[in-house]
Amino acid sequence: MVDATLLIELLSPEGSPTEAFNVFAEQVSRSKGFGIAVSTCLLRDGKNVCRVADEERYRALADAVVKSSGLGKGIFTRTILSMPEPFARVQLKLWAVADLTGQVKASDWQSTLSESIRQGRARLARDIMDLLEMHYGLVQVVGTLSEFDPQKLEDSGLLAGRYRDQMVSTYLRNKQFLSGAIAAGDDEACLLKIRREIGIEVGEKSPNPSWVQLMRRMAWKTKGFDGGDALKDHFKSAAHVVVDNILKMNDWEVDSQLDTDEVRLMAFKLGRADLVEKMGDAGQTQAMSAILDI
Repeated sequence: MVDATLLIELLSPEGSPTEAFNVFAEQVSRSKGFGIAVSTCLLRDGKNVCRVADEERYRALADAVVKSSGLGKGIFTRTILSMPEPFARVQLKLWAVADLTGQVKASDWQSTLSESIRQGRARLARDIMDLLEMHYGLVQVVGTLSEFDPQKLEDSGLLAGRYRDQMVSTYLRNKQFLSGAIAAGDDEACLLKIRREIGIEVGEKSPNPSWVQLMRRMAWKTKGFDGGDALKDHFKSAAHVVVDNILKMNDWEVDSQLDTDEVRLMAFKLGRADLVEKMGDAGQTQAMSAILDI
């Protein structure tokens, strides 16, 4: 019978001599049932096993299991999630080179990706993303990433290239403009995509609107809203994305391109005190400019 106590003893150099481990590994490599039993035990109780396992012995045992019973859920999941990240990354590459990773189900890839992100193992997560995409397509990767806060994904360095673009598109389809803006970062192509989608949302006619054009349009449309809740419900998170980008402008830019009174009213209805304050500063700038022009 294979249990955690046996595996801990065999995988620990202090627990059993090398000869005993080698005999066990050889038996596992020759018996599919034995290999499945080891894989099942690792899936169930493998955390404690991996905590004390000698890496060289563990790799030999993993090879034996895969040889007899294939790359099953137990050996795959436990290796990825419970062995040290450098070891897991190397083992994953070895399996990929040996053309074994296609044996792993999409659901097992997705669960290990999710847990790797939760554990903060970003480099391993990126390796998993690439292999999951290769075997099951980009949509499976995006579906898993969508479970997480976009700021966490951005901070982990998981949003780059095609993954960033696809995540932004996913957020925009769901009208999650704030999440889309976080995922976009400083990527100009993604930011343009966001401006276009917000433009459609607020009825802006320009095909490539600027943040100022969007703010003008939104300020004009909010005149008919009495309460902030109605405004938020109507524009969802689009208004806050526009506000965040207007806040990046200096007072002179705001003064020269926007009606500060209209924007201040909209900001007040949205509960954006930061923009209300900025519009106040811009209004003072506007007044000073008028005095200087006299």
